[in-house]
Amino acid sequence: MLETANSQFAYAVQRWSELRNMPGSNPNGRYQMAVETRNYLCAALQNVEGAQRILNGIKFPYCAPDEMQTLRKAVEYIFCDMNTPPRHAHAFDCYSALYKRCHALVQWVKYVIDGTIKKDHDKVEAEFKAIQRQLREERMKLIHDKIHQVTGEQVDMKDYGEDDHQEEIKHEHSIVQPDVISAADMPGDKKEMPDVPPPPQPVAAPPPPQEQLAPPPSMEDLIGDVKEIQKRHEKDMEELRKTQENSRARADASLEAQLRERRSRQARLRVHEEQMQQMESVQ
Repeated sequence: MLETANSQFAYAVQRWSELRNMPGSNPNGRYQMAVETRNYLCAALQNVEGAQRILNGIKFPYCAPDEMQTLRKAVEYIFCDMNTPPRHAHAFDCYSALYKRCHALVQWVKYVIDGTIKKDHDKVEAEFKAIQRQLREERMKLIHDKIHQVTGEQVDMKDYGEDDHQEEIKHEHSIVQPDVISAADMPGDKKEMPDVPPPPQPVAAPPPPQEQLAPPPSMEDLIGDVKEIQKRHEKDMEELRKTQENSRARADASLEAQLRERRSRQARLRVHEEQMQQMESVQ
């Protein structure tokens, strides 16, 4: 979302810069460029705020809420700012400053992910896969023993090969795209789209040096209070243990009932067979 917002800021700043060179004899063209700039700024603003809501435990060192509010107010006056060079220049400085802040925010997030989160994630993922493999082997062994206990048959569990497919958990967050300008959006009685060629793709600003970026957040900012998380984990594990014990007790009781019913059927069958043999011998 932040990378999308950064691209939208870049496009809006470039479009606003080109508006300055649009002749006043083409009011529809100027209006279209202003609307396009506004739409891209609004979309970028919403994407930055959406990213902040997703990472609500981390305080962004750039694009703070007060800066976003300043941009929101500036966008409200965009159609006034387009008419006079001083106000146009002032708005350009405002938009450019937010673009640079957003660009620095993207680099800061990448730095935090690559330098802190990814290392811990890779380590935990490797440990998780090893434990997952051990649990699967233990689960297959228990299933094999249960089948043999109930049916007396030996089942080759190798037929149930390990499935390496892991369902990927995707967090779907909708990225805001700018509204498309239609002829109905144009002012005046003549609803025609002006012939305004689209600008080339904006050139990304050079990333700021790493030493100039804001310091990364602490581990407590990233994952929260470790002691509190550990307490919650211990409580959850205790509840899980009790649930597993209850489930195991119910499964054992159900298995015992099935075995008793099976033994009872076998006993009745033997009695029936003995009675049939006695009747045949009498005859």
